[in-house]
Amino acid sequence: EEAGGLRPLPATAFDSEGGVGEADIFCGVCHIDESTEGNDIILCDGSCNRAYHEQCLDPPLDAASLPEGEPWLCPSCDAKDEALDLINLECGTTYELTTPWHHLFLEGDSAADGGAPVAAAEAAGTGPGSIAAAAAAAAAAA
Repeated sequence: EEAGGLRPLPATAFDSEGGVGEADIFCGVCHIDESTEGNDIILCDGSCNRAYHEQCLDPPLDAASLPEGEPWLCPSCDAKDEALDLINLECGTTYELTTPWHHLFLEGDSAADGGAPVAAAEAAGTGPGSIAAAAAAAAAAA
């Protein structure tokens, strides 16, 4: 299991418009597909493709308290969204919640091109080392 046992909904569960049928939804924590009163399964509106029982979240979620029509982000997507806001503010970038982490924090250089894109991004102050340093600085300042 990826992400410490959290299981995303499979890509095959989504239709061409990004919708998912009720029969394909299960909790990413306990992997059970049944919900009960007070323990509904809530879909994350972020990019993780996960759903969660209200009671499987820590702290538990009261779905009735969620503003109607507002997107809900799971704790992982919410943390990523906040981190990206800080990175974008500090670095002048425009990363979105759908940006995979590995696009932000590249390791080493590419053997195929001698690392030119990474080196060029570092020289411009937007490379992975600069972004990591900016994220650390922003977190320390917060």
